[in-house]
Amino acid sequence: ITRWSSFAKLSSISGWKNGQNDALFSGVSVSSSVTSASNVGTYTTTASGGSLSGAASGNYKLAYVDGTMTVTPATLTVTAGNRSMVYGDGRPSLSYGVSGWKNGQTADLLSDVTVRTSAGSTSSVGTYSINAAGGTLSGAASGNYSLIYVDGSLSVAPRPITVTANAATMVYGDAAPSLTYRVSEGALVNGDRLSGALTSLGTSASPAGTYAIEQGSLGNGNYALTYVGNRLAVAPATLTVTPGNGSMIWHTHIPSLGYSVSGWKNGQDDSLLSGISVSTDATLASEPGSYKTSAWGGILSGAASGNYDIAYANGAFRVVPVVQISNPITRLPLPFDRGPAQVTTISTVNAQAGIPGTVTSNGWNPSVDLILTQHPNLSGAVCSMGPNFAIAC
Repeated sequence: ITRWSSFAKLSSISGWKNGQNDALFSGVSVSSSVTSASNVGTYTTTASGGSLSGAASGNYKLAYVDGTMTVTPATLTVTAGNRSMVYGDGRPSLSYGVSGWKNGQTADLLSDVTVRTSAGSTSSVGTYSINAAGGTLSGAASGNYSLIYVDGSLSVAPRPITVTANAATMVYGDAAPSLTYRVSEGALVNGDRLSGALTSLGTSASPAGTYAIEQGSLGNGNYALTYVGNRLAVAPATLTVTPGNGSMIWHTHIPSLGYSVSGWKNGQDDSLLSGISVSTDATLASEPGSYKTSAWGGILSGAASGNYDIAYANGAFRVVPVVQISNPITRLPLPFDRGPAQVTTISTVNAQAGIPGTVTSNGWNPSVDLILTQHPNLSGAVCSMGPNFAIAC
């Protein structure tokens, strides 16, 4: 029997004749000194008494042979306790429990049990085995138990952190910026970094506006990450409209003025901008001197609409005094017809100011006026042709 379990009083009979059997024998007693408190070992059992009946009565002598009863060790089960921890924290204390004690005995009779696990503060999220081993039984328990061990488990849970995306800005048409974040609650441990990256729908081609910054692939399997999003603001790009420079002779007409545009993005061009006006602060009555040209207005269309702010630069404008041209160098076309009815065009260069121009002579008569037909600096000049075709204005 197992130590301290109840036992049955058993007997067996041999020597029956003529087909007789145990049914003709009754009242035998089997006894032993073993009790539930007996230590592990082998003990004698004895049989006594008994009576024969029927055809067996008076026909047999009873002989008794002692038997043995073996008390085997009881089983003590040592079970490592289950534990849990958060990734990066210190490992919790390990323990064990014992079941199977008999006769009121308790764990104070078992010492030197060791409990170990491979998991520690740097162990990744997961489940790890906790092992119990060893142990010394003392006192009444010594030698009366067999020890068996049941493993426990240590569960490493993800470490909670909160990651908040930083707001970002970019200009329409520029490359999207790197998206950054901060750990706003909790902390990374063990020198860890998060892998992956945040994402946003905002790109260099995105119209001006705001776009969500999303978690994307950012994470780490050892952390329970709570993500707080933010916004990527795409600001309009700047188009700079620069009016053209210009000039006019004092008291003459103001020329038409153009402009140029810089700052286009994504292959866009001037075809998407209309309605620009350009003027100067000089007037027909302005004295010779320096003035400015200005641009204003403008309507963006198509893909440019809403994606640009328009800035305006200033240009330069000059009102120049009337040029007094004397003794210009002349270059004659060939042949030069001196007839009074011939209209002849002569290209000239002002030797003093280096100003080219063209005058028309109505015949060869030196007293006939010469009128400038091309260069504005000679507009309205009165010229005459002298000897050797010298022209004076």
